[in-house]
Amino acid sequence: MSGNKILKIGFVNIFAIMQLTTIRTYFAIFLENDLLIDIIIISSLLTIQNLSQIFLRIPLANLSQIIGRKPLIMTGTISYTLALLFLGFADSWGFALVSVLLVAVGMSAYWPALFALIGDIADEGDKMGEMNGRIFQMGDIGSLIASGLASYLLSADTLVGTVSIASLYLTFCIIGAISNIFIYFVISETLRDDERLVVDNKFRDFFRSVTKVFSNFIETSKLPRMFPIYVMQFSIAFAEFGFGSYYPLILKYYGYLDSGVATLVLYSTFALILVKPKLGNVSDRFGYKIPISVSFIVIALSIIGILTFNNFISHMLLISVIVATFTVGYSAMNSYSVKTAPDNKRGIAMGTLGVYTSLGRGLSTLILGYLISTSDLIIAFYFFAGILFVLGISFLIYFKQENEIS
Repeated sequence: MSGNKILKIGFVNIFAIMQLTTIRTYFAIFLENDLLIDIIIISSLLTIQNLSQIFLRIPLANLSQIIGRKPLIMTGTISYTLALLFLGFADSWGFALVSVLLVAVGMSAYWPALFALIGDIADEGDKMGEMNGRIFQMGDIGSLIASGLASYLLSADTLVGTVSIASLYLTFCIIGAISNIFIYFVISETLRDDERLVVDNKFRDFFRSVTKVFSNFIETSKLPRMFPIYVMQFSIAFAEFGFGSYYPLILKYYGYLDSGVATLVLYSTFALILVKPKLGNVSDRFGYKIPISVSFIVIALSIIGILTFNNFISHMLLISVIVATFTVGYSAMNSYSVKTAPDNKRGIAMGTLGVYTSLGRGLSTLILGYLISTSDLIIAFYFFAGILFVLGISFLIYFKQENEIS
């Protein structure tokens, strides 16, 4: 793939991740501290965000195989912008509900179409894991922009004075709206005519596919060599979303200011940005089974380290390790899905990957949210780390037995 194509896709991902980072980093803090919403309602909203994607990922991914990748990518970035708008004006959980539903639509449209687009333009022999790593690397620029600007605006020492998290959301809403205009002119359609699904009525087919979500899910899960990839994706999403959604609450528990949370995200992201392609390349060199299995053990031990050593440096280093392992995992699953799925099933295969992502994330918010609401925050995270450690050991045993049988 040419550098110019990578640059264009990366440009889009910069602004998508910028918006998602802003929404996600402060969502639980904003609802709990500013709107005084109970943690069980926050967990329910996050669960709704993920479980609603079960009904959206495959139909929207299938739609990308009909009308193309660009319209779905644009739908995703515009949905993120609208989600920021509703959070900016939120004064009750109802606004937050609309926002999480918009994020659900955005993620269901954006990610399958984006990764299918990468598959469309990849040349034979391209290192798919490394390519995904480069796209994540560009996305990190968006995360740096989000966390850097948030750290500045939320700090009491700035020229503009401290702004509220609601005002922060509105600021990024404006930036997102402007970026959507640029994205429209930057992104090009990549779906070839011979790979399009031809239907009599596009929207009728979309609504029909909504009613066939579960049958499509089962059918695509049965595609040759896809199911192990989907199971690993489910597990990675379980670990990543549970940690990412509730970790800011640990920082607040330890006494960090809102600006301090943003600063920590900024430094942790910056520490990894130059090595993201190399992290993506891990699966190109070693496959996905053993590296991802070991990753769960590394994540579990890192979470325990975070809970044990409460200082900025240890938090920064351990978060960097955790984010690095997630990069290896997501890059591996995306690249193996694109390479393994048939060309004319690429869109729906990536949508099914997204369904497994949503299932994993939804389960993580249910479990961790329940633990946090019924027990101590720190104890809940120790238990979460224990689940991840057991997952890693279980995968290692399973794949070892699989190799012995084969």
